Amino acid sequence: MTPKAPLLGLLAASLFALAGCGTDAPAASDSPSATVAADASAGVSASPTSGGGTATGAECLKGSWKVDVDKLAGSAAALVGNGATGSGTGAITLTFADQMTIKFANAAVIIKTTQAGQTITIKQTFNGSSTSTSWSGENGRLAGTSPGGTVTTKAVMVMNGVEQPLPTTAFDGNLDISKNSLAYTCSGDTAVLDSGFVKWELHRA
Repeated sequence: MTPKAPLLGLLAASLFALAGCGTDAPAASDSPSATVAADASAGVSASPTSGGGTATGAECLKGSWKVDVDKLAGSAAALVGNGATGSGTGAITLTFADQMTIKFANAAVIIKTTQAGQTITIKQTFNGSSTSTSWSGENGRLAGTSPGGTVTTKAVMVMNGVEQPLPTTAFDGNLDISKNSLAYTCSGDTAVLDSGFVKWELHRA
């Protein structure tokens, strides 16, 4: 078995960590948007409150948040195992208002691991935005419409100093809330979204 074969599994694991789970897409260095579902673990209870327009949800989530991309990458690397480490660059912003919007500004998740004695780096870069037209928060779970938008994903692997593109999972950049399964907790200027795979740590913008 060549080193590349297991690495594709690692790539899939880290991509699924970001989205929860995904659908297959043709191999390409940049994938267009597609629907992604997210499973989640239980959250902390919170009563729903009325929001403006079509939004309802926990008041503590209202506003704009910055995702800690570095911690997100570390959480994704933990799924890969085998001593893998993760680091993140760029920015991911979440806004909870009448709509829930997630924006990626050259956000990159970089995972380093070792296979057969070789150091391998997998880098995934996200750009674009996705918006849900309605959302709500109740009993520690987010629910609402599946977001629409365009987020491109570029994935590459670097081994022995050589960079090569990798196939990516179709990803529209959303944290899909349509299944009422994305857990949340929030308090003051911090919040956590839990997809059941990784935790997205948020800090108020």
